[in-house]
Amino acid sequence: MIAYLQGKILAKDEQSVILETGGVGYQICLSARALKELPGKREQAFYIYQHIREDARLLYGFADWPTRQVFLTLLGVPGVGPKMALSILDRHAAAEAVNIIYRGDAGSLGAGKKTAEKIIVELKDKIARLFPELIRDKNISPLSAADSLLEEGFLADLRSALGALGYTPKESELLVRKHISALAGLNSTEEAVTYLLKHL
Repeated sequence: MIAYLQGKILAKDEQSVILETGGVGYQICLSARALKELPGKREQAFYIYQHIREDARLLYGFADWPTRQVFLTLLGVPGVGPKMALSILDRHAAAEAVNIIYRGDAGSLGAGKKTAEKIIVELKDKIARLFPELIRDKNISPLSAADSLLEEGFLADLRSALGALGYTPKESELLVRKHISALAGLNSTEEAVTYLLKHL
């Protein structure tokens, strides 16, 4: 199993690079974010995940070990494949993705609604244990399904609406927690946002 490659970038396209090492060229799939950050045609190193299926063997590259580990953690969620995991890490740096999951913020994850909610359900109770060094604000604990009075989909829509109004994820989380009992009695995201704005 290939876990690390270092060599010279010979070529790249919108999804991958060709990395020459030891006289062999390896095609390595990268996120658009990683491709944009490449320094050019010079020596480069990647931590590798080798995805083996019946019709292909694909190599996915990551600039650092934590990003590779977050990618693998996402792959552990049923229904999440390499393309979906890579698209999340294209939209978010590894630490940002971890903190979004930790907060239970499905609306900000960057996957389809059902997939994002599945990722949150599968990972939010263990993400802090897996990546303690990446959690930015440990004073905000995630809202678990058991403790929350609000449905996950309603929470995700509410966080998205507050984000559109300029609130940071941390500000939104604190605001929701402060008024969670009142919010549980409301029927729509619009009503919830109106209530919160009146009670700032």
